[in-house]
Amino acid sequence: MRRVALFAVLMLSVCAMAAWAQTPVPPVAMDKAQFLASLGGPQPVEAASRRAIQTKSSCTVTLTCDAGGYPLQCTSGSGNCSSTTTSVTCDGVTQNCPVCYKTRICCDNTVLECWGWSSCQNGPGARSITCDGNVEGPCPPIHDCIQP
Repeated sequence: MRRVALFAVLMLSVCAMAAWAQTPVPPVAMDKAQFLASLGGPQPVEAASRRAIQTKSSCTVTLTCDAGGYPLQCTSGSGNCSSTTTSVTCDGVTQNCPVCYKTRICCDNTVLECWGWSSCQNGPGARSITCDGNVEGPCPPIHDCIQP
């Protein structure tokens, strides 16, 4: 019986030692340099020793104007490109879609006219004109202009 009691005490001691060995150790406070060193990342560098890194990206802008499919395109080596519905701009230089003008003199001598940045055409109908989708007119019918 003594042997069994001694064996039980020995086993309890081993279990207690194992539990004590697994108790977590509280973390040690680190400063920023120690934390970065623990990660194995790059070390901090003094601001005076840093070199300025310049990136250079290029861009190209392409636009097909509504009137006749006229193409506009420009390229910038510095990445300074923009566009609108009627122009492209690269490095401050702007190209515009062709400007058009349409006029019609009605039978009563009134003048219909319009300017367009992308399209100018007759119609819809024989008595009106259209620029950039805006219809001007119509002129009065010819029978209204004939004087008896």
